[in-house]
Amino acid sequence: MKTPFSLPLFVSGAIEPSLLDQDDSPVPAQALEIVARQKGVFTQPPKIVPTRKVPDGPLLGNGDLGVTLGGVTERQVVYGLNEGEDYYLNYRREVDLTCAPERHRFWISKNDFWKAKPIYPNGHPAPIGGIDVCIPAALDGSYYAEQILETAEVIHTLKTKHLMDDPPPCTRAGVTIHMCSWIPATENLLVIELSVDGQETDEMRRPTDVVGVDVTLWPMAGNESETASGNLSDGYWAVRRFKSTTNSVAIEHQPLAWSAEAAVAMRLFNHRQHALPWSRGDGWSSDRFMLSPGRPVTIVAAVVTNFESPSPLEEAQKRVAAISLEQVETLRGQHRQWWREFWSKSFVEIGDPLIEKYYYGSHYLMASCSRNRDFPPSLFGNWITTDSPSWQADYHLNYNHEAPWWGVFSSNQAELADPYDTPILDYMPIARENARRLLQCRGLYYEVGIGPKGLETCFSLDTRPDEGNRLFLGAKGNAAFAAMNMFMRFYHTYDLDYAQLIYPFLVETADLWQDYLKFEDGRYVIYGDAGGEVGDGGTDVNATPTLGFVKALFRGLLDVSRELDRDQQRRAKWQHISDHLSDFPLAQVGEEKLIRRAESGPGAAYYGPERKQARIEHLGLVWPTGNIGLGSDPEGLKIVQDDVKSWPEHEWTNTFNGFSQTYTTAVRVGHDPHDTLAKLRQQLTITGFPNLSVFGGGGGIENCCGVPATINEMLLQSHEGVLRLFPVWPKEQPARFGRLRACGAFLVSSQLHDGQVRTLCIESEKGRPCTVDNPWPRRRVRVHQKGEEGDREIEVKTESVQVRFATCPGGIYRLEPA
Repeated sequence: MKTPFSLPLFVSGAIEPSLLDQDDSPVPAQALEIVARQKGVFTQPPKIVPTRKVPDGPLLGNGDLGVTLGGVTERQVVYGLNEGEDYYLNYRREVDLTCAPERHRFWISKNDFWKAKPIYPNGHPAPIGGIDVCIPAALDGSYYAEQILETAEVIHTLKTKHLMDDPPPCTRAGVTIHMCSWIPATENLLVIELSVDGQETDEMRRPTDVVGVDVTLWPMAGNESETASGNLSDGYWAVRRFKSTTNSVAIEHQPLAWSAEAAVAMRLFNHRQHALPWSRGDGWSSDRFMLSPGRPVTIVAAVVTNFESPSPLEEAQKRVAAISLEQVETLRGQHRQWWREFWSKSFVEIGDPLIEKYYYGSHYLMASCSRNRDFPPSLFGNWITTDSPSWQADYHLNYNHEAPWWGVFSSNQAELADPYDTPILDYMPIARENARRLLQCRGLYYEVGIGPKGLETCFSLDTRPDEGNRLFLGAKGNAAFAAMNMFMRFYHTYDLDYAQLIYPFLVETADLWQDYLKFEDGRYVIYGDAGGEVGDGGTDVNATPTLGFVKALFRGLLDVSRELDRDQQRRAKWQHISDHLSDFPLAQVGEEKLIRRAESGPGAAYYGPERKQARIEHLGLVWPTGNIGLGSDPEGLKIVQDDVKSWPEHEWTNTFNGFSQTYTTAVRVGHDPHDTLAKLRQQLTITGFPNLSVFGGGGGIENCCGVPATINEMLLQSHEGVLRLFPVWPKEQPARFGRLRACGAFLVSSQLHDGQVRTLCIESEKGRPCTVDNPWPRRRVRVHQKGEEGDREIEVKTESVQVRFATCPGGIYRLEPA
């Protein structure tokens, strides 16, 4: 299929030459060398901050605390701007400071800070407040910033354009200012380091390199919150809290599920080196300090919530009072070590700088927002800049909450998914009651959206009474959909402790379907469901997405039950359901069989290439369920492949909410890799932000999976129990990867060059049998197991194009053609 546009697949055209011959070097060294090249670049101040959706400014985070860098939106009178030689000539000018290079706002939010009002749309994560850093001398100056992935730092370089003599000091044109910001990986602190180039001087009445900086800390006000702020000896403090109240203008005075409080304490270091010089008195305040060459100033802010301490303000003040610049340096070392270990776990290199940048950028964003086990990132991560985030930024279970982690398992970053399950498991009592009261079934029935700690975010008196005044939007399959991530993690790790954790949820989800399914004419049928978001309570029969989730649910539950040796007596029923679920619905149009959204009901009208939002059906067919893939029945596989080929352009690029599924679906079924890569580059060019997030109108951080999952699946597929090397990659394009995680708990490293698989190494974590599609067709494969006394060749069984061999836990195996 030809693309309607012409773009080069590769910017550089090849893998970095120095890395081609390093396959015997440790994976960490190769990974770190590749990631050192990756960064987000900003040549102008952010424009989409604050926002209800995804911001475009630099992003920082440690998996809990998040900071969004933006500008300050207001107008201000600027004094003393003088472009002539007579710097005593003074005048004023009113300037628009929206997105201005001299105004920097650090928006502070945190995964565990929510307004916990259990009514739609008033239960949501909320911003805490922010720190404003104003450098008046940088007015109209140049702006450049880099979001450095290797060290998780944002570095600004600003250059003054005008002579600025009031407010003080008198700063010359052409001064270069540096600002480095980072959040320690191991502490909930924000560090901002400011410095300026040039010559140090004590004379400030003539043009110098000394720069004045204003710093303020503020709590976000409004939305029924209470705020307070005050001074410290070397800084400030601010508090924002939500607690139940009837003293507000809110339409409803629903009590909060819990009170929330967040405190920020900020301290400045080395800011008293210069006294403020004489001034005419306009445009400066006691918040100002002097930044001079050789005398950097450091700002440290501690952020604490009531989930960390019963007295957040006291704890935050204690933390900043105790810290020293020497401790900041220790934290920097720990911070960089954490990120080195993170980046060392795996790598890909494909010779395409744009795609690689977003590949690693996506992992950076997930590591920055997803490490609080009790509070997963919201729909927009831990980068909340408004009290009215779209869709209340809760955990949407009809794809938004599931999708962000779809790329972390195969990238060997499964620990980033630790927070995923917590709100789902915490919500089980409410979901259990929903099933009993609304469906008269056992099991679990989840709304579209939920919050942390069992918070109900979808209760609304304006919704359908027959759906319990909750937003189900007709869907019955949200719990089964949520189980897909659990199976992904289980199959990639075979972690039995994790399996024990999720097993009760899986069983109760199956209980719902065991009661809700109707067995008719030798098959199980799903009635009263919805293939999309509807307002009629759900009237589709055998909606394709739900049918796919339920197929994958019972298949996966049987596997987990066997591994845990639990509920043997129930497996016969589960197997019967698995074997007799209805086939996926198709529409017969002439000689063609076309994918259909539902067997009957409103969804049945959506079939063929023009059905709109084609990704909806593929959620159940291909990704993330894995029901159809390269090893599937050829007839069914061809139907899906033909469907992908027929997608119109709007299904590929600039989709509202399809990026997390479209490309991975295409490569899972073997779509033309040249076409896929060209379209992917086009998508990133259109909707990629400088902070390396990919904007989609219908969501937020779920797009972090789009590039990693697509590229990983092009290089290595394993979901059908067979390792396939470079299954959907252009054979003429060199590529390599290290320690990608495959189903069966295998870590795989390989390289493709000159159209041939050059190397293949497989590490077995759990000692499971390994099956590989022969990378060297028509040649016998030899397998060598690494040992302390050297490699030894082990027995291999060959069947058709597949190679099978036994492994042991911790075993390392090198495959090569005989």
